[in-house]
This record gives sequence, C-alpha cells and structure tokens, in this order.
Amino acid sequence: MIQTILKKNELHPCRPDLVQKLVPGDSNRKLTFIAWFMIQLHDEPDFLRFICWTDESKFTNNGIINKQNNRYWADHNPYWTTDTNHQTVWGTNVWCGLLDRRLLGPYFYDGTLTGRRYLEFT
Repeated sequence: MIQTILKKNELHPCRPDLVQKLVPGDSNRKLTFIAWFMIQLHDEPDFLRFICWTDESKFTNNGIINKQNNRYWADHNPYWTTDTNHQTVWGTNVWCGLLDRRLLGPYFYDGTLTGRRYLEFT
C-alpha cells in the first residue's frame, strides 16, 4: 500500500550528496576566483590546458560496501557474500592527474601525500 501511494505521487528514494561545508567568506572568495578565472580565459583561451587537474583516493580491504548500489542479477540465488572485518587490514593510496590531454599516473603510495612525494612521482 505504501509503495502504491509513493508511486502514485511520483515519489522516489533520494540519497544525500556529501559536500564540503561552506564557511563565512566562502561566497566572496568564490566570486573573486571566478572574476580572476574569467580574465585568465579572456587573456589566454587555452588557459585550461595549463591546469593540472588531480585527485587521490585510498583503497582498503575493509572498505564500506554500499549494498544499495551493489546488485547481482541472476536467475537463481548465488548466495553472494562479502567478507568484512578482516583480521589483516591493508590499504594503498592512488594519485592521478590530467594535464592538457595527458594522463599523469596512476601513482600508488603509502602514507601521506607530501611535496616530496609529488617529486618522487616524476
């Protein structure tokens, strides 16, 4: 009955997106950055090619499994299980970059990403 009411009212489940909390002054800093950025693009149309876009992530053997997004479709029950609470915990960090049209990395490393570690990537 509840599912029928939800469907009739065109309601569907939503999940929150995790975003960085804004603090006082963020709006002004954003506007200042956008103004500077637009000037850079006007003066140098290829400006975006000179930005090194990067990201990093940590992968562990005790990561969180999101059962809502993990599905296995089959015509029979595969008795699919996921082991958790490993006795031996391990993890690795990965860093990648994109500069112009070139992929930088991936680079795998242990510990904290520091300036010295960046130099080791090259």
